[in-house]
Amino acid sequence: MSSTLSPTHSFRATAGWYAGDFHAHTTASDGENSPDALMQMAVAAGLDFVSITDHNTVAGLDAFQEPLPLPAIRGIEITLFSGHFNVFGLDGAPAWLQLFRAGSEPEPERRKRLSEQVVVADLMQQCQAEGFLVSINHPLLAPWGWQESDVYLSRIDCLEIWNDPTWPDNASANPATVDMWTQWLNAGYRITAIGGSDFHFTVSGADAHHPAIHLPRTLVYAEQLSAAAILRGVRRHHVYVSMEPSLTFHVQGHEGRFAIGTDMGEMTGNIELQATVSTHLPDVVIQIIKNGVPIGTKRCQGEQGSLACLDHVDGTPVWCCDVRDAEGRIIAVTNPIFAGDWLPPAAHTFGDFLPQE
Repeated sequence: MSSTLSPTHSFRATAGWYAGDFHAHTTASDGENSPDALMQMAVAAGLDFVSITDHNTVAGLDAFQEPLPLPAIRGIEITLFSGHFNVFGLDGAPAWLQLFRAGSEPEPERRKRLSEQVVVADLMQQCQAEGFLVSINHPLLAPWGWQESDVYLSRIDCLEIWNDPTWPDNASANPATVDMWTQWLNAGYRITAIGGSDFHFTVSGADAHHPAIHLPRTLVYAEQLSAAAILRGVRRHHVYVSMEPSLTFHVQGHEGRFAIGTDMGEMTGNIELQATVSTHLPDVVIQIIKNGVPIGTKRCQGEQGSLACLDHVDGTPVWCCDVRDAEGRIIAVTNPIFAGDWLPPAAHTFGDFLPQE
């Protein structure tokens, strides 16, 4: 019997949509819960997997007691003064981890040393070369936003488009990040959108925000429930992010049916796009979006709703779907369905797409 810590250990052998959190902290860095306690919180919240991403350490990954109740995706949040990024799928002890070994120095001095020693673009490239996934966290959330504006987008596999929605400044930072990611898609980049609660601790008090490990949820279609299969699903863009609704979204064409994240390849002709939503909210709006522009919108009242619209394939379109609440706030967004003769995009940096002041 394989260890439940193994990335290939299967907790469920069936394919399906699995819900999890890609950004959470434990007592190994600045969280209030032990790794095992955090896993139990994830179970109680109805999640299927969780990624432990402590600041500049993987110590929490070695503190679990087996058997685990659900997959723990091995991660680390590289935390520097110029920005934060997660690395997912760590296997063994990569040589670059030695830079991040905790010593006797206080944390502020350690972070200063790391910021001076680490060449971010080189480290990202090395992580990708070793088969890990690189994901920028809360890129537009001051004062922890991404400041490495010269990093090429080719160094980024994922983008955290939705970070802790209870943090007040994320009311504007999260939608701005979705807009920036949409520009990346329009430029030809296939960078997977994910979410992360950035959970550290529960905040009490009358004016406190109330973070939760399941807000937002990131849903990944995987061939089985294992850490390795979840990351394969992320690489394939079979992902949507949600605050509550469950979504399906697909394209029906003469060559078959294509789901979230699928590349339809070179094809032409008429297609039908179909989206359905299940929600406990009384009033939501579904949108089907092509290249950043809505081509179908429908208001839905009740627990179930659906939207279908026709389109014609031309160029290299990308279609996404989002769900908004009665106030117009995004509460779910899918990764795209792609089509056309796709070529890798021209080289762009992160700074090329920063919102204009």
